[in-house]
Amino acid sequence: MELVITETTVAEVSGIRVAVGNVWEDEYTQSDGTESVRPGATLYVMGNTPETDFDVRVYEGLEVEIGVQKVRIKNIYAPPRALGRVTLEFLD
Repeated sequence: MELVITETTVAEVSGIRVAVGNVWEDEYTQSDGTESVRPGATLYVMGNTPETDFDVRVYEGLEVEIGVQKVRIKNIYAPPRALGRVTLEFLD
């Protein structure tokens, strides 16, 4: 199952509110030392405990636990002058 969250909107994962913001292309250094660019976004996880209330910068392929649900960042769409979006893939 997948869930698409558009920038500035809120969805629920396992009963926990999750928002997406700050979607843009990030510069990073690859393992061979070369510079590159990839889309990144911030997930705002808004639960009621310290374990479920956090912000995290994410990139495609990263896995995150939201409450009891593990998700993989399947896709980040970062258009130049429009709202971006993040696709979460639910894992077992």
